[in-house]
Amino acid sequence: MSSDAFASFTRGVGSFLGKVQKGVEQKQTEMKQAREAKEAGKIWDKTEQRWVFYFLDQEWDELLEKERTMIKKPGTGGSSDGTTAENERPVKDRTVRART
Repeated sequence: MSSDAFASFTRGVGSFLGKVQKGVEQKQTEMKQAREAKEAGKIWDKTEQRWVFYFLDQEWDELLEKERTMIKKPGTGGSSDGTTAENERPVKDRTVRART
């Protein structure tokens, strides 16, 4: 009976250590891939959960296009600093003017 218990125990410990080793190896692989991706100039995209190249020019063009579409939309008027009634911060007293 004690040899069966010992065999069961050693199988359990061996299984546990095998899982730990597999987890460590997987983490090492992920770290290697991350290092290689960073060296290649990639960044981690949190939404897509993968390494992608970052192009500043492309993002700039996208932002300019968004800005153009926001300006062209009717009813998006507001002050010159881009605030509208929906996103304006609440203030206690509107009669107080900023010092110039």
